[in-house]
Amino acid sequence: MTGYTGYWLVYVNAASEDGPPQLTVIPAGCTEREQLIRDARSVLAIADAYHALHPGQRIVFFGEVTRWLVKEKQTTWGELHVDFEVALAHLDHHTSNLVLDTDLVTATIIATPADRVLVAVPGGANSVPVDTAPVKQMILDVVDAELAVRRTHPGMRASHLNVIGAT
Repeated sequence: MTGYTGYWLVYVNAASEDGPPQLTVIPAGCTEREQLIRDARSVLAIADAYHALHPGQRIVFFGEVTRWLVKEKQTTWGELHVDFEVALAHLDHHTSNLVLDTDLVTATIIATPADRVLVAVPGGANSVPVDTAPVKQMILDVVDAELAVRRTHPGMRASHLNVIGAT
């Protein structure tokens, strides 16, 4: 992953169901796909198609790929016969990746296919647009720092950098 200039696919991983949210960050462009199950290959191929339309994005959220699939392509994972939960769980265990701890707000921003979220505050609620740019930059900064530590100190992790928060 040293010097990787492709895009990173980011999603909330299955381990989050049993504890605090965690993100999986995979270098989609250099992931060996031949040994992956069909659903995982399909998720990566669709993420590649999304990224081809947004080549400047170094971070791509699975939620925004899903939103694009529904809004722009008028289809769903199910209609494509892709079990995305199985695919993401497979990617967790069969690809080079980084696992990052996060908070619930950040996990929601990454996972949601919606372009607006409802924010409840005392006295009411507001529908606000999902702004992914700051979260993407935080993740990219963490990934870059993690890779820098691994390049200069093989076998070490920058674990103090693994907490990401949108709040």
